[in-house]
Amino acid sequence: MEVGGRHYPLFILLHGGWLAAIAVFTPWNTAPNLWLLSLYLLLQVARVWVIATLGRFWTTRIISLPGAPLVRTGPYRFVRHPNYWVASLEIAVLPLAFGQVGVAVGFSVLNALLIAWRVRIEERPWPIGGRGRAPGRGGHWSAPHVPLESLLSFATQPVSTQAPPEPVRGTFWRPVSARDP
Repeated sequence: MEVGGRHYPLFILLHGGWLAAIAVFTPWNTAPNLWLLSLYLLLQVARVWVIATLGRFWTTRIISLPGAPLVRTGPYRFVRHPNYWVASLEIAVLPLAFGQVGVAVGFSVLNALLIAWRVRIEERPWPIGGRGRAPGRGGHWSAPHVPLESLLSFATQPVSTQAPPEPVRGTFWRPVSARDP
């Protein structure tokens, strides 16, 4: 089930506008900073690592798969949402490689706002068909949202029909509505 789809077109506009701004505002005879261009290429290697870790579960959408475990291998061992870190860095680094500080700052701020919105959607609890009850609360049983891009190990395990274990201490569980914020 896809969640948070309303903000998805904004990412398309942001990334398309970012590339267009680099092309429009950078004179064609501008020599790139080779260190920053090398860093940008290194970020592409990091992106391949993220995609390879997630395999067939990698997507740009937020997809919920009840009972699917979180990935804790590859770059996910070191940082949450590694693909967002890669995208955020490349949005800053590529325009800087061509001397476009304004493009780097402007689009980095816009990207940070969209990423904050998206992460809030991904990490909020979500209802599962109204069955059961939230631990220690009334209302629908809720579980943390599990984004599709964090589900590599799901490929080898069947989806469980059992309720998930009790929440880990400090985890925020609550009944929520199914609509986007």
